Amino acid sequence: MLRACRYALVTALIGLIPLLAVTGPATSAPECDAGVRAAPAGCPDAGLRVPGAGYSGPGRTASAPATVTGFRFTAAKRWEPHAIPAGTRLWVEPYSAAFSWTWSGATGWLTVQRTRLRTDDGSAALPVDQRTTVDLAAPYHADGRFLRDATGRVVFFHGVNMIWKRAPYVPPSTLFGASLARSALDSRDAELLAANGLNGVRLGVLWAGVEPTPTRYDASYLAHMRALASLLADRDVSVLVDSHQDMFGAAHGGEGFPDWASFATGTKVERAPFPAGYFTPSSLSAWNALWANRGQLQDRFAAQWTQVAAVMRDLPNLVGYDVVNEPFPGTSAARCVLPGGCRAFDSGPLQRMQERAITGIRVADTKAPVWWEGNMLTSAGGRNLVGASTPIRDSGANRVLSFHSYCVLGGVLPGLSRANDPTCAATHAGNFERARVAAARNRSASALTEFGSSDDVTDIARVAALADRSMTSWYYYHYAGWSDPTATGTGTTSLFSDDADRASLKPAKADALVRTYPQAVAGTPLSFDFAPQRSDRRFRLSFVLDPRITAETVIAVPVQRHYEGGYTVRVTGPATVTSAPDAPLLTLDGGRGRGAGGGGGDVVTVTLVRAGHVFG
Repeated sequence: MLRACRYALVTALIGLIPLLAVTGPATSAPECDAGVRAAPAGCPDAGLRVPGAGYSGPGRTASAPATVTGFRFTAAKRWEPHAIPAGTRLWVEPYSAAFSWTWSGATGWLTVQRTRLRTDDGSAALPVDQRTTVDLAAPYHADGRFLRDATGRVVFFHGVNMIWKRAPYVPPSTLFGASLARSALDSRDAELLAANGLNGVRLGVLWAGVEPTPTRYDASYLAHMRALASLLADRDVSVLVDSHQDMFGAAHGGEGFPDWASFATGTKVERAPFPAGYFTPSSLSAWNALWANRGQLQDRFAAQWTQVAAVMRDLPNLVGYDVVNEPFPGTSAARCVLPGGCRAFDSGPLQRMQERAITGIRVADTKAPVWWEGNMLTSAGGRNLVGASTPIRDSGANRVLSFHSYCVLGGVLPGLSRANDPTCAATHAGNFERARVAAARNRSASALTEFGSSDDVTDIARVAALADRSMTSWYYYHYAGWSDPTATGTGTTSLFSDDADRASLKPAKADALVRTYPQAVAGTPLSFDFAPQRSDRRFRLSFVLDPRITAETVIAVPVQRHYEGGYTVRVTGPATVTSAPDAPLLTLDGGRGRGAGGGGGDVVTVTLVRAGHVFG
C-alpha cells in the first residue's frame, strides 16, 4: 500500500467522522483585505493599498512613503522616469498600460491594470497594479500564471520532494558528520539532480523541528536546514521550503506538528497507521483545535514561520515557502468530500490559517513567493474553494498555489494499477483544471508539488506530459525512501533501487522524469512539449520574445539519457543558439545582443531532435 492510497481510504473513512466527533471549528465572517489590490465591498477604506502609504481610493490622496521613480509622459508621447519625492500627494485614477519601472531600487516590468497614481499637479504618475504589484527585487515573483526570475524570464522547475519525517527531522548528511554510507543528502545528491536537469527541491522544514517546545526555537535545526539549502544552491538547484505534515504529527503516528500542539479529546491520544491516523478521535480533535485557533495555535504556527523565513530569506536559490502540506479539514472533511466542496471551510478556517502564516513569513521576508494549498481532498478530485469569498491575502502580493495530484483507485484496489485505472487520467486532468481556476481566483501562479509516489511509470509519464501541456512546474514525490513513516511498501516512492547507491536510479522511472524542458524563457511561453516515446525524442518550445529581457533562454537537455548521439536544433524567429553543440543546457539569445534584432511580440519556436533525425 503506497502513500497515494490515502485518498481512496480517506474517502471511505470520512463517512465515519460523525461517529468519531460531533462538531467542527466555528467560523467567522470573512476578514477585510490587507493585500495590494481592491478591498472587499463593505470594508473600510476600500480601494488600493499603496505600499507604505495605506489605503487610497479614487479621488483620495496618499503621500509617497519615500522618493520613488514614477513616469512623466513627455512631448515625445512616451513615459520617461521621473523622481517623486517623499511626501508628494498622489491621486488614484483609471489607467491601463505597461511600463518598465523602478520602486526602491528594484527594476523590472509591470503590467498596470485599471489604475495609476498621479502627482497632484499631474506632471508624473506612479503605476500601481490592483493584482500584481510586487517587489521585483525578489529572486522570483508571480506574474499571472507563471513565476519569473529577477531578470524577467519565466522559469520552470522539475524537481523532487526531500522530506525527512523522523526526529530530528533533518536528513543525516556528511555536512553534519554522518558517514558517507549513512548520508542521505550531500554533494552527491546535488550533483545527481543537476546532472539530470532537475533544478528544484521541495525541502521539508517541519514545525516539530523548528519549535520542539513552545516558544523555544531550535537554532541548530534551522542552521542545518539552511546548510542543506546552500548545498543545493552550489549546483543551481532551487529550494521550496515546505512545512510538511502527515496525520498532524508524531503523536498521531505521522509527522509535522509538534506534540505540544496537539489538543486531544480527554487524555488519550491514539496512534494509528497511515492514513487511518487522520480519523482517530484525538486526531480529529487536534485538527479541529487548529482550525478554531485554540490556544492560539495558528499564531504559534505563524511565529515559527517567522523564524524559518528569517534564516532562509537571503538564500539565492529560494523559490518560496509552502505554507502547510495537505491541510486536513478535521470533521469538516465530511463536507469537503461532497461534489460541491466545502466553501465554508476552505474560504474560512483554512484560508485564515494560511493568511496568518503568510503574515508571519512577511515579518521576516517581504519578497519571496508564498505557496498556499487547498485542503487535502483536492489532491484526488476535491474542489479548491480557497478565495471563494475574497482572494487569499498576502501583503507581498507574490502568491503561488501548491497543488497535488494522485489517483483514487489505481494502485489501491487489488488487480487495478494506475496505468489501467480508467478514471486516473480524468482525475489528473480535473486536478490540473481545478488548480488553474483556484489560482486565477486568488491571483496566484501555480505548480504541482506532489505526484507519483509509486513505480507506475505509465502514470508518472502521464502526469509529466500533462504538466508540459499545462506549462506547469512539478516536484516528484519522493527522492528516496528515507524510512518514511507514512508510506508502506519497499522503496516504491524512491528514484533508486537502493537508496544508499546513487548509481541505482530506476531506469524506466528516470526515463519518465528526466525530460527536455525550458528552465528559463526570455518572454512569455505559448507551449512546449517533449515526446520521449518518439524515436527522435522531439522537443518543441514556442514563446513570445520580450526584447527587454537580456538574459538567455535556457533549455535542459538530458543528453546522456535521451540524446547519446547528440541533438540537432532548429530555431525560427529572432533568436540564435549561443551554447556549444550538444550542450546539456541549450541557450538562446534573442531581442538584443548577437545580432538577433528581435522586437516585442515576435514568436520564437525552438525544435530539438536526436542527431540524424529529420524535423517533422
